[in-house]
Amino acid sequence: MNGAPIERFIEGVTSDASPAELLGLVEGEPTPERIRASLRERLGRVDAHPQGRSAEADEVRLALHVAAAQLADALPERGIDQPGDIQRPMQPIVPGERVDPRRRTLLAVVAHSGGWNATSKHRVGAIAHAMGLTLDEAIGMLSHAQGVSAGGAAPITRRATDVHPSGPALGATRVGRLLLAATALCALASLVLAGTIIWVVSQSGSHETISDGQSTGATSAPAGVPVPAPVAVSPTPVRAPVDTEALVRAFGRADVDAGAFETAYLSASTGWIELEPGALASLAYGAAEALANAGSSVPAFLAPITAGFENTDEPEAAVFAAAVLSRAEVFGALADTQAGRRAESLLGRLPSVRLEEPDPVASGSAGRLIVLARDPALDVNQWESAARAFVLQSPEAARVMCTRVIDAVLRGDAALDEQGAPLLRIAVAIRVWNRSDEELLRAWWENQAISIEPLALLSEELAASGVLGLDRSIVLDGASTPADRRASAGALSRALGGDVVDAAQDGFNNGWRIAFTEVSSGDASQLPDDLLAQRSARFAMLSASAALRWEGDTGGAETLLADAFVSDAEPAPKTGGRVVDPVRLTSPTSTPDGVWAARYLSARKSEDDRLTLLGELRAVDAILGPADADVLARAALIGASRGVRQAAQGVVRSFADDPFVLNGVLESLHGAVAQPDVDDLLAYLSGERLPSTDSRAWRGEARRAIAERLAEVVLGVASTGMADAERSVQRAYRARLRGDTRSSAGTTTDPNDPLTRTLADMGTSSRERTNSLAETCGSLWDVWYLKASRVPEGGWAPRSLVSIERRHIARGGYGTGSLQRFTLAQLGLVEVMGYHIASERPDRSDEIERVLRDTDTRWRDAGRVMEQVEICEGAMARLWAIRMGIELEGGT
Repeated sequence: MNGAPIERFIEGVTSDASPAELLGLVEGEPTPERIRASLRERLGRVDAHPQGRSAEADEVRLALHVAAAQLADALPERGIDQPGDIQRPMQPIVPGERVDPRRRTLLAVVAHSGGWNATSKHRVGAIAHAMGLTLDEAIGMLSHAQGVSAGGAAPITRRATDVHPSGPALGATRVGRLLLAATALCALASLVLAGTIIWVVSQSGSHETISDGQSTGATSAPAGVPVPAPVAVSPTPVRAPVDTEALVRAFGRADVDAGAFETAYLSASTGWIELEPGALASLAYGAAEALANAGSSVPAFLAPITAGFENTDEPEAAVFAAAVLSRAEVFGALADTQAGRRAESLLGRLPSVRLEEPDPVASGSAGRLIVLARDPALDVNQWESAARAFVLQSPEAARVMCTRVIDAVLRGDAALDEQGAPLLRIAVAIRVWNRSDEELLRAWWENQAISIEPLALLSEELAASGVLGLDRSIVLDGASTPADRRASAGALSRALGGDVVDAAQDGFNNGWRIAFTEVSSGDASQLPDDLLAQRSARFAMLSASAALRWEGDTGGAETLLADAFVSDAEPAPKTGGRVVDPVRLTSPTSTPDGVWAARYLSARKSEDDRLTLLGELRAVDAILGPADADVLARAALIGASRGVRQAAQGVVRSFADDPFVLNGVLESLHGAVAQPDVDDLLAYLSGERLPSTDSRAWRGEARRAIAERLAEVVLGVASTGMADAERSVQRAYRARLRGDTRSSAGTTTDPNDPLTRTLADMGTSSRERTNSLAETCGSLWDVWYLKASRVPEGGWAPRSLVSIERRHIARGGYGTGSLQRFTLAQLGLVEVMGYHIASERPDRSDEIERVLRDTDTRWRDAGRVMEQVEICEGAMARLWAIRMGIELEGGT
């Protein structure tokens, strides 16, 4: 192998560097302390490199260890302790010497397993048992240059001629040869591992001890099994294994000084991630206890700990430091010194991590991982290694840590902009999920402060991991609408076996179910046309209320639902679309006009009093006088307090057909501010969708629409019966169009996108009162069709989208009257609604298909056009029930 990796990992060192040059010890006399410090510094560079976990990085580490050993061997009667392997002298095997085949086998296992880790430790233990060795003996064989034969231990002597005190003797040729040997070993390991294990296990012959203390097997390998030739290797081509018990004993020694403590601490600070569960707590406890017993040496003991805490290049070291300091704080080991106060300030930066069973080590470690996640210079891969190891050490604290990281990403923490997505993926993957997390997931879906984009990423990761039985029915994307979010929440609820609805939604669903049962009772085919028209209008109101509730307009949905409750046999006072009895215009009320207005104006400094007075006015069942109406209208349109203004708007809605209220609204428009709540109120009163509040045409269009509505009420343009029902249906369809277009807005920003153009066109055409019912229904079909066309067709589809479009186009050429054209448009709308809702609720596709079949059959058998209209309106209401998850009596 050439020296390129050395040049890449250690800046300023060439491929032909000598051992002293490799370690940066060209100047001055090398001492054990300098060699140890330089080796640690060089290994730190390799570890911090972006490719620090690659095979080439391991080769460079091997070269560094060999160079350190060569320099140490040249020192008179001294060696150097290998970092991470306390009191174990590093004695590399000299090339050319024969190696105990059992040791060669163990080294091959370690190399084949990717270094010293949990896997290799398990394999070494198994093979050691087959060899008749204990695990400690096998590890000793790996870590020492001392062969252990069947007959006992015999030291391997080092030939003096192979040790060159001068550095250049280990130049490019020597380093290259060793690196080539190590690489060959790693490549050969995968081929010979199976054979060598069989050979070791089956070998039962005695061993012959040779003169220099080495041993060789007398029995050859079975035929066909390749036996590797002796290869010169380093004692440990990977980081030496950490012995938890040995480290704890080192921490607990009575004579432990700052130097010995640092050596043990550094070994534990990075080695804990490869140890068994519980090792982190044991090591942190031991280190904290040593700190508590340090006396005046506390500052010296704290130095490597505080340095490790702030070491963001090695998250495992920072996590271990937080664990030690958290435990030391409980011991009271942070003495009243400058170093102790600094350590306490470091702990103070950590977020609080509360656990069911208080555990300072787990809490401190979890808090450090949370803070590390927000570091813009974070190496996400290294953070993942530490986090995955921490999950094994403290599952409960790791769950809390992962939850905090996910929540921070979802809430758009600015510090996580760069690495937010990969951190969320890691946290979802390593977090242990269980049924107790249902409420947490629901809360994330329901929290409107969390935008669609990060929630889409979370839904994708949850579905990909398959936790809690979740599948792709919950998946959102960046173009998802609020309606899609609710559908995803519903899928999440069904997967978790619960309901994602709040009390308000539950109350709305119950009211909607009761209204539907009332409207659909009785045999519609026996009703005269005027009652069929009223029944159709009430079904339309139910669909419109569901559309607005789906879009998020709670107030509008509740108002339309109340309209749907009105009995067919009774006139409907104070509701949009109905004419006021002229007699009521002159009927006296129980309270003279102006009394309420005076009380309201005198209470201008008390918001609570004004809210109380508005509540009193809502209960009035009569036409308001002009003075009271004018004050009410000004409060609804110009009120300074948002709470009072919205309460007044609710009262105005209940007096939607009071001519004096409409006139007051018209007079107050000149001072009204164009804002969403005012726009919604005017749209409700007029039955029209107004221009955007940002448009200069908004105020003029609003005045025109309210003036036309006032004229209708005063002049009696609308009438009872069929005309009244037609206007109610038109109002319901416009409300639906308003809700459906709003829930579709934002799905694309491309001005040439078909859905964008359609919505823009409808924003203009819907302001024109000349639109017929058939035209409004056709606009609704366009919106639903364009949404449906974005969904890839699947087995859930009750009918193909192509056939739905073909029939809708064909129906456009039929129908001579306005009602006939309307009901033909209705049929197409029912079909495309069924397709899109089935894509959202594939589990209900069979039920949706039954609704469509029943609609087709009844529509063909109907003898009157009004009966066909009522059939289609009832079908659309049923489809909305399926979409909203409302279970109707007797099924949908």
